[in-house]
Amino acid sequence: MKKSDVRETAHKKILEYTEGRWGHVILEDALEEFRDLTGLTIDFSDGPEADDLSLFMTWFMFHYDVPDVSWDEHEELKTKWKNGEIAYYSVTPAQQLLAKRNKTLNAAEKEYIEQQLNRLFSFFQILSLENTTAETKDLITGEKITLRIPKFYANILKPEEIIFSKPILQNNVQVPAVIGDAIFKPPVLQEILESATDLNQEQNLEEPLNINLSVLNHYGFLRCT
Repeated sequence: MKKSDVRETAHKKILEYTEGRWGHVILEDALEEFRDLTGLTIDFSDGPEADDLSLFMTWFMFHYDVPDVSWDEHEELKTKWKNGEIAYYSVTPAQQLLAKRNKTLNAAEKEYIEQQLNRLFSFFQILSLENTTAETKDLITGEKITLRIPKFYANILKPEEIIFSKPILQNNVQVPAVIGDAIFKPPVLQEILESATDLNQEQNLEEPLNINLSVLNHYGFLRCT
């Protein structure tokens, strides 16, 4: 099965499970929370490949904290987060599908979902770019990552520019699961680095904080200014 097919079937199963368990109202609640968080208004008529819609759906499936989930499930995931076993501890639609309908997923779909659940959004500065291979630096963690980026972005990106993304591993290559609908110029670098310092300090607290939401909020602020 092609990677694009795995992505599509995994997304379909997550959304079908979510609709069946919580109904359409969960999507409406998530849209409102996303709008409050980022300042972005999502238009479904733009089509599934629209960057803002793709960003929202990625956040909704893999990072939105769903209602009607037991305290024990939250505490179990929080413990795993503290132990470094997972990158994110909120109970999301994708995590619930893995927990409740695991047998409906094939091995490739499980691997894809686990990849998504264990990576966070961040800002990536382009250090160098050759064809579709970009050497980048994660401005939140400082990690250097080689990204295989879509040709459309490879044709317009320049060194030092900054994208908002979430890379996952596919065929031993890091690829963006999603890229935000904005390319930031070097002048915003200092503001992002200051935000990164604040986030890194927050991560040192005993109580795990939702770092991902803070990064997404900062993206929305920069995107809307």
